[in-house]
Amino acid sequence: MITDEKKGISGSDEDCRQRIEAFGSNQKKQSEPPGFWELFCGALEDLTMRILIVASFLSIAIEVGTAKPQQRATAWIEGFAVLVAVGICATVTAVNDYQKERQFLKLNSVADSRKRVTIRRSGEQK
Repeated sequence: MITDEKKGISGSDEDCRQRIEAFGSNQKKQSEPPGFWELFCGALEDLTMRILIVASFLSIAIEVGTAKPQQRATAWIEGFAVLVAVGICATVTAVNDYQKERQFLKLNSVADSRKRVTIRRSGEQK
C-alpha cells in the first residue's frame, strides 16, 4: 500500500479494500441528535430548576401540614403552580433546543453537500 505523491493511489477495488481495512473509513460519522425527552431532562438539570422543584415540594408539604382542616383542600395549589411553571419552562427550553438542533443539522447537510474534494487516482485528478 504505497502512495505515490505524483500519481496518488491506484484506486482499484482491492487497493481500496486493503486501505479501508488498514486505516478505516474516511467518512465522517453522523451523530444522532438528542431527542425531545433527552433535551427536556437536560433542561430540568439546571440548578435553578432543581431548587424550584425542591422548594415546591417543601411548600406543598408545609402548607398542607400546617393548614387548618378547612383550608387543606386548597393549600397545595401554590406549590403545584410552581411545579407547573417549571414544567412549562423546561418544555419551552426543550422545544427551542430541539428546533435549533434540527436547523443545525440542515445547515450542516447543506454545507457538506457543497464541499468538493479533489483526489488523485492513477495519475489523474478526480
